Amino acid sequence: MFVALAEQPNTSLWVKSIKIRSLSGTKHIIISLDFSAPHCQNNLQMWMKFACRK
Repeated sequence: MFVALAEQPNTSLWVKSIKIRSLSGTKHIIISLDFSAPHCQNNLQMWMKFACRK
């Protein structure tokens, strides 16, 4: 997950933070986004699908 994010261009401009939490044996990936970034809206749907698959 972290490698994939690092390889994406301009990701650091709108991904604020990534947290992985284990709740009752299930790992949850929490991605904080900066919605003010100009290219965020274009990639948001793709990233949400990507995050859900992982």
